[in-house]
Amino acid sequence: MKNGDIEETYIFLKGLTEQLYMRRRIILESLATQKTFNQLKEETGISVGSLHHHLQELLKANFIYKTDERPAKYGRTGFLEYLIYTIHLIRVTGE
Repeated sequence: MKNGDIEETYIFLKGLTEQLYMRRRIILESLATQKTFNQLKEETGISVGSLHHHLQELLKANFIYKTDERPAKYGRTGFLEYLIYTIHLIRVTGE
């Protein structure tokens, strides 16, 4: 593999990870309040398959929860809220 090939591969992979990050960030921002799958789909514009995948990954990471009611609702976990609060404090205090 040549250096140019490695650089092209890196740029390609970086683009993919940025796209994943942006979609998950949009979902997490939308979940400031509980929402159903359909509400998230309408609000974010993310396709059904992609939204389902990202929600499953966020559930595995314990960033969001899913209720047992029908239709199920998704929301941000206390763990994620704590992380958001901690990062906010670090930015405000500079520590």
